[in-house]
Amino acid sequence: MTTVKLGSNEFTDVQVLIAFKGRPVLIVADHPLRVTLQVPEAAPQFAPRVEIVENVAPGNPRLRISSTPDAVTVLFDSQPICIATKVRSDEIVLRIDLRPIGMLVYDDAHGLHVGNSIFAKNIISKAHTAFNLA
Repeated sequence: MTTVKLGSNEFTDVQVLIAFKGRPVLIVADHPLRVTLQVPEAAPQFAPRVEIVENVAPGNPRLRISSTPDAVTVLFDSQPICIATKVRSDEIVLRIDLRPIGMLVYDDAHGLHVGNSIFAKNIISKAHTAFNLA
């Protein structure tokens, strides 16, 4: 059982952290630590198109990914958009700021900001998708 801490929220055994109209946008997997970040083509307001599948972004020179079994950093045009760090065998701390890729989704000390909403101190467990954006 792996817990991902994002903002002040905890996600335990959650397959998809963020989806857009049912399509996965952000997935964090463990053993080894892997990040999948896919901005769907069906979202024209989000630009540019970003696709990372398990720490690999083929053919996108604007993305730089650094990974070890316990840490993943994703940079977009030298700006960090996702940093995942395994702090214990069953706990991952995740920091995201998707604003550089056109999505108003980021975390800070107050919680997870999605548009004008702030999600704070939530515990979501054994869910397929934590947040499904429309």
